[in-house]
Amino acid sequence: MNLIWNADLVISGGGTMNREAAAMRVPVYSIFRGKIGAVDNYLVREGRLVLLEKVEDVRKKIDMVRRQRDTRHLASGASPALTEIVENIVSMVEYHRPAAAPEYSVQ
Repeated sequence: MNLIWNADLVISGGGTMNREAAAMRVPVYSIFRGKIGAVDNYLVREGRLVLLEKVEDVRKKIDMVRRQRDTRHLASGASPALTEIVENIVSMVEYHRPAAAPEYSVQ
């Protein structure tokens, strides 16, 4: 996670590394060529995962810019990766929660 957090972008074959990068709001590009799962489809719809489907996509879709990291957490000592992951899990749970379900809180 430390490697991902300090990267400007991630290009991976898919799976956990892509999802961790997306959870930490690191730009992530997937070269995976198999069937795309529900979580990855969700991340694509949210604009947090970009699928590279052909060679031209490397030039067209990848933004080669230095990523600005949110460093507000450094003063509090909170882990940026853990904080981001927890916030994203809560967001996904709330997105898929039935209307009558109780609210969740993170302590």
